[in-house]
Amino acid sequence: MSITPFFRPEAYCDRWQNWVNDPVASAAGLIVDHTPSGPVHAPENKIRVCLYHIDFDERPTCYLDVNSVREAEFICANFNDCRGGWNVDYALAYDDKAQEVAAYRIY
Repeated sequence: MSITPFFRPEAYCDRWQNWVNDPVASAAGLIVDHTPSGPVHAPENKIRVCLYHIDFDERPTCYLDVNSVREAEFICANFNDCRGGWNVDYALAYDDKAQEVAAYRIY
């Protein structure tokens, strides 16, 4: 009998949200907004996992709100399997007070 893990990487691939919603830039496949995000706050009682491209790290490329630090740690630990087709290099997760609670770093 096999045990199914509580979190599955493939469950996250299609759930990421664009940080910047610019239809013209999205249609062209361009990243044109380099506005710094400032501190990242998750919604109350959530954890916001943000994925970043190393060349545009002043703000996240995309994000996903999850229910727990444990879930954020899973996403960060399985970064390459959870990111789907996003062209991103690392992940940082924040709580509702903008404190970092989990990370996948490349440096």
